[in-house]
Amino acid sequence: MYIKGDFVALNETNSFGIDKLHLFSDSFSVDSITPWNIRPNNKKEGQDSIEHTPLMSVNGETVYGAAAFINRPQYTAEIKYGKLHLQFNPSKFFHDYNLTTDQDKVAHVLNSIGNDLREHLRTDTDVFTMGVSRLDLTAQAAMSKSVPYYDQVIKGSRNLKRAPKTDYPHGFLIGNKSRQLCTYDKGLKLQLDQGIKTHDNTNFMRVESRILNAKTMKGQTMFGTIADVLTATKGQFNQAYSKTTNALLRIDQAPIQFIEITALTDLIKYAHNGAGRGDWLMFVIITLSEGSALPTASQFEMALVPLVHEEIISRATAWRNVRKYTEIVHKTRMVRSRYIQDTELNYADLHKEFTDTFINQYKTA
Repeated sequence: MYIKGDFVALNETNSFGIDKLHLFSDSFSVDSITPWNIRPNNKKEGQDSIEHTPLMSVNGETVYGAAAFINRPQYTAEIKYGKLHLQFNPSKFFHDYNLTTDQDKVAHVLNSIGNDLREHLRTDTDVFTMGVSRLDLTAQAAMSKSVPYYDQVIKGSRNLKRAPKTDYPHGFLIGNKSRQLCTYDKGLKLQLDQGIKTHDNTNFMRVESRILNAKTMKGQTMFGTIADVLTATKGQFNQAYSKTTNALLRIDQAPIQFIEITALTDLIKYAHNGAGRGDWLMFVIITLSEGSALPTASQFEMALVPLVHEEIISRATAWRNVRKYTEIVHKTRMVRSRYIQDTELNYADLHKEFTDTFINQYKTA
């Protein structure tokens, strides 16, 4: 795989910021339709003809269509339903993956987009008064373990009502049309998408809090317009991030009991394939039980003697089961040591690291 350059270390001061902004305004003017791509209206089911809807006015003439759009190098623009929409990542203007909430930088980006709209898209609007309909606040960190280890912490959330949908490398997308939480291996994504390799790239984790519409924005944050974003305090950014993250996960509460399902599935598969027909369940039960509580082979044999005397089983069956028991105990002790290592690697430590990194430090009183 092509790597652009040397390893690049994550700057700890750039570990939190705005990953994406979606702005809208119904106050704009377009001087020329030429730069725009027009998406025409399509005939809807049950209609005899296409309904041509007005899209925008250009020098006094009405342009019809479903939407107008264009992708610029640093942002995308769209006109639909009488509104101009802009979407961009202010952090990415300055670095491939470091994040920022520096309002001077965001204002610089806005000014640059406003100038580009006028010069290249022949479109004029006051970008500094636009409303906010999407805000992605993101935290990232180089973790002590590789990113997949923290899946069990996310899956252990008490508020995770739906199975996480895989979206990014080693990550999950959780949520709905109003708000989402996305966790993934940013180091791996950088390497796959752009050929950039970071220090400890398999440990470079991102947790993105996404608010996806203006109505939810008003209920969850204090950001109604871009002016609110440009005058916000650090605490307001932290509160918006923490509120969405905790609402979707409630992961700051340690689970009452945790079982690593992946390790348990591996154990059952091993038992089913290797323990013999009819014995795999006993194999699993013995493995999961405390080793010190297991009876010895002699004790197991003594427990079978009454069954022989009562003619419930034959002496040959008893001896055969003693040998089988001894064999299973030997196998389960080896497997149990691996299971314990996988399960306790160490869930409590992983839970603490995740919550300290992505939850606790962003909480506000």
